[in-house]
Amino acid sequence: MHTNLTPFDEGSEARYLVELRGELIAVFHRNANEPPRVFKLDESKISWIEIEDIGGGTLFLDYRASIAMTSSEAGHGNRLYFPRFSEDGKQAVFYDMEAKKYSPTFYGAKEPMNRVWFVPKLQADPLMSNQLI
Repeated sequence: MHTNLTPFDEGSEARYLVELRGELIAVFHRNANEPPRVFKLDESKISWIEIEDIGGGTLFLDYRASIAMTSSEAGHGNRLYFPRFSEDGKQAVFYDMEAKKYSPTFYGAKEPMNRVWFVPKLQADPLMSNQLI
């Protein structure tokens, strides 16, 4: 597969790949002055298409491993979470694709050295019901 995918004119950017609902999604992010650019792979044409909406999905992005989830909670879909945290360290920085803005502000955000996204298992495992976790 070959394509000329140049999301920004010059400079370097962070690049992330993630699968969302069976589709390959590429996210390119340069800095807080520009919105991230999001593409999905059109397998029939073997080319990338820029998209402005991820269908209510939520992406947790990191250069080591990215996670995609569908969001059933109103107001929490179409967000891209980056591996940066607010100045007080209490909120993950995200880009809202509907509002087209970062929240909290990307300026002053801190990037932890050894970060990882955790996905909690919220269902009870019937095989573990008699054991303490």
